[in-house]
Amino acid sequence: MPRGHGGPGPRRRGPAGIAARRAAFVRYTDRMWRWLAAAAAAVVLVGIWASGLAALRSGTGYFAPVFTPDGRSILAIRRRTSAVTLGFGYEFFTPPATVFIRDDRYALVSIAIPDHRLTVLGDLPSSPLTGRRLHAYHGAIFASSTAHLRWEDGRLSYAVAVTRYDTPQSRTFVARGQWDRAAARFVEPPAWRESTDSAGGDEPEQLFRNLEVMALPGSEGLPCGVVTLDETAGRVTPLVMTSTCVSKFSREPAMSDVSPLSRRHDIERAVEIKQTYAALVARGVAAGANEGTAMLQANKEMERLGYFPRSPTLTARFASPDSAGAGTLSLCRHKFAACVRSSRHRMHFLRRLR
Repeated sequence: MPRGHGGPGPRRRGPAGIAARRAAFVRYTDRMWRWLAAAAAAVVLVGIWASGLAALRSGTGYFAPVFTPDGRSILAIRRRTSAVTLGFGYEFFTPPATVFIRDDRYALVSIAIPDHRLTVLGDLPSSPLTGRRLHAYHGAIFASSTAHLRWEDGRLSYAVAVTRYDTPQSRTFVARGQWDRAAARFVEPPAWRESTDSAGGDEPEQLFRNLEVMALPGSEGLPCGVVTLDETAGRVTPLVMTSTCVSKFSREPAMSDVSPLSRRHDIERAVEIKQTYAALVARGVAAGANEGTAMLQANKEMERLGYFPRSPTLTARFASPDSAGAGTLSLCRHKFAACVRSSRHRMHFLRRLR
């Protein structure tokens, strides 16, 4: 068909036509290879992301919840962190993952019990891990964090620690201080220092009447929620829950999930021991003994009452040589400063636990 009537026209022949067709084929195959390379790269990236070999991760945790003195609110330390991880990082199976901490922040928060409203009371500076690279395994991919809160003379003492596990040794950074509730501020500006983490243990402020507050275990060492437990009424009340807790406990934890975490018995036992010991020392001082003697007497009484483990003691009685045998100990001069001897009897000591 001639060119003027809409047809493609005659096919070009000769060397020029062959060169044009070859150039078109090269352009076509080049485009195809580019598309195939892009598709393969996309598949590889999706596979890497899905397998966890490379990931952008973030997490939120709530540590060391305690009641306020009036029992109307809960105070806790909140951690928010995010990181880029490279590598699988499964202990015993793969090398540790390389973790780039993008952000790591802590704050003292208040959770109102009536309406569960969360208020940030004060922010701590970003932890020393922010912007750093570390190597970690899953279970503590963001490094290990701990916190402790305690009421002292109307002020809240806090201790927050974060530990990065490096080779050949780990490094721990701690922020300590006090929060003045009346002034609604930190007594001194919070600061991080490299130190040891010496805080820990239960506190009586975890209990308020029939309620107990606790943090629920989550993933990567981040407690995922705060709840109150009323064992008398058989009721669990979630105050704050992260998405990890919602998926782990099917939206809300049940009594069977929370009851094994209760520390009420141990806390009440510790309070009873402390109060009983203080009362015994005060009674000894009131009876005329000095404080040191009163404390020794109180220790003996605490052992008798079963609060303290009984200490091994040595008691002595006269025994004839014929009665010496199992359960007796003969004391000689080279072991002690004095040796008790008699022509008719020898002193033997019976070692027993009182």
